[in-house]
Amino acid sequence: MGAVRVEAAVGETMRGSEPGIIRGQELLGRRVRDRDGKKIGRVYDLETGHVDGALRVTALMVGAGSWISRFGWSQQPHGTRIPWQDITSLAPEITVRSAGED
Repeated sequence: MGAVRVEAAVGETMRGSEPGIIRGQELLGRRVRDRDGKKIGRVYDLETGHVDGALRVTALMVGAGSWISRFGWSQQPHGTRIPWQDITSLAPEITVRSAGED
């Protein structure tokens, strides 16, 4: 999996990454919690798209159910989709805004 640019607003980069870049494999399998510390799950997949002419991660797919959606085994969405803009920190765990938080 190639490198994806990380917006500076997300927070500190992970060790071993070039500043401003994170490899997709560094996100997979990581724990995700909200700001209150509530466990959401682990990252199972990444959603990507072209933003401003560059390939970017647009969302994290969290929870084992994400695989069901990825492989088209169900028409219903499974797992939890977390938009990239909801991420507040990447280290030590991935932290996201709490539900209803702006």
